[in-house]
Amino acid sequence: MRGVPIPICACSVCSCLVVSSYSFLLCSFDAYDIINSILYKINKHMPLKFHPKTGAIVICDYNTGFIPPEMTKRRLAIVVSPQFKRRNNLCTVVPFSTTPPDPIMPYHYLFHLNPALPLPYNSPDQWVKADMFATVSFNRITLPFSGKGVDGKRQYIKLVIHGHDFKSIQKCMLNAIGLNSLTCHI
Repeated sequence: MRGVPIPICACSVCSCLVVSSYSFLLCSFDAYDIINSILYKINKHMPLKFHPKTGAIVICDYNTGFIPPEMTKRRLAIVVSPQFKRRNNLCTVVPFSTTPPDPIMPYHYLFHLNPALPLPYNSPDQWVKADMFATVSFNRITLPFSGKGVDGKRQYIKLVIHGHDFKSIQKCMLNAIGLNSLTCHI
């Protein structure tokens, strides 16, 4: 039915509404959170059923089980762990943020995502937050996608980071856990 309000907010605090034309009432969340919530409700999270390649860009859902100041929303992340035998359905990821850290520390890295991904992850500048890396279930991660093809299936974007950028992220991880002296070996 056209114009019928559909609740979109994942929390029970506010009363955000969306109608078929995507007009909505703003609450205390910023526009990014509202867009993310709309896309989450419309597209439904499709968890991975396989271990992504090391260096793969994924979307990680930090909405459940994490408490601020930990990560608490869906965001881009990079897979940094290889597939290990006997460690099924888990991988280690480092989250990205579009907000520059203040101050910039040795565990932060400005990464330029080329090509940029579709909304809401379309910022080409991504800050690696290596101090927030985590081992997560495949149920928390999905590949970014650009929409659906003519066959109705999602068009996944498979972006894998290698070389200098990946090594810089590894160095940031070492800095994050106090192993700065080992960065010269990467």
